[in-house]
Amino acid sequence: MFEHLSLWKRIKAYKLAVNVWVVLVLSFLGIASVFIYYLADYSGFVGNLAIAASTSFFASVLVLISETYLKFRSHENDIFLEGIEKLGISNLHFQKSELLRSLMRRCEEDFWAVGYRQILTASLSDR
Repeated sequence: MFEHLSLWKRIKAYKLAVNVWVVLVLSFLGIASVFIYYLADYSGFVGNLAIAASTSFFASVLVLISETYLKFRSHENDIFLEGIEKLGISNLHFQKSELLRSLMRRCEEDFWAVGYRQILTASLSDR
C-alpha cells in the first residue's frame, strides 16, 4: 500500500526540506558565533554580541526542530487518516449505526472482515 521512502525523501515529499536546511544554516551560524565568542576572549562588545547571537540562533534551531517534527508527524497521521477514509471506516467510533447502514447497501460488492461485521450488526439487532 505504501512505498517505503527514505527519511530524506519523506521530508522532501512533505515539503519540509526548507525547514531542515534552515536548521542547518542556523546551527552553523550558532557554532560560528560561539567560535567568535571564543576568539574575542570571552569579553568585550564583540564577545557579548556573539554569545547573544549564538543563544538566539540555538533557540531558533530548537523551535524550528520541534515545529518540523510536529509537521512531519502530522503528515504521517494524515496519510493514516486517508487510508482509513479509503477503507470507508472513518466514522467507526462515532456513528456505527449510520456507517453500517451506508455499507449494507453495497455489502455484496465489498469484502467484509467477519469480526467487524459481527460487531456492527450486533448493535443493530438489539434494537
